[in-house]
Amino acid sequence: MSSTPERCREDPRFLALIEFALREGWDVRRTPAGQLKLVKPGLPPIFTRSLVSDDRASLST
Repeated sequence: MSSTPERCREDPRFLALIEFALREGWDVRRTPAGQLKLVKPGLPPIFTRSLVSDDRASLST
């Protein structure tokens, strides 16, 4: 991805997270499912929830 706004696309709530992650040395990518994937060597990747169904799934547990 080339720019921070492109990384957060339609959801500006992710902008602060993306900017923070980039400052801290994380690589920010978007998965085919539309989630953000934060990657830093030596650490496990972090995935964001990005879909409404993700929110509903977490509420039903």
